[in-house]
Amino acid sequence: FLAFESQYKYGNLFKAMALAKILKKRNISYIISSHSKDINLMVICKKLLNNQIKTIYIQQMVVGIIKKDLLHNIIYSNLDAWVAPLQSIANETLNNTNLKEKKIHIIPLAINVDVFLNAKLKQKEARKAFNLDENTFWIGTIGRLDPGKGQEFTIKAIKILKAEINIIT
Repeated sequence: FLAFESQYKYGNLFKAMALAKILKKRNISYIISSHSKDINLMVICKKLLNNQIKTIYIQQMVVGIIKKDLLHNIIYSNLDAWVAPLQSIANETLNNTNLKEKKIHIIPLAINVDVFLNAKLKQKEARKAFNLDENTFWIGTIGRLDPGKGQEFTIKAIKILKAEINIIT
């Protein structure tokens, strides 16, 4: 594992040269990143090393804007693999880029749910541990607030439930 940072959006040739030198010296054959800003750096390194390394991007967010211009076409065509966590995100990527479908691989980001299913704390104990009122209905989310995650839908549903059923105070 090697952490390497570049603050430039479209890559930094000097940083790419330094990284390429390290990759060659350590005989590293893959660059994997989950930060979209690193794609350019990876591709520049690949070119500096005469395509002797494989470049893999692990997507974490949708490609929300169309990136079918010449620059993005060149950059994305030099990636060896693009990993998307969901089919819907892969579809969005295919719609908004000219990335070849054969380069996209769907690997769900997952957690071991057994940790939660076999939790030692029961609901009552967990509420006490987190200082949550036992008589209140709690809804939570893990992750960022994002329109694609459905939090807005939940808020609207709660408003409807409150108005129609009057179970939430």
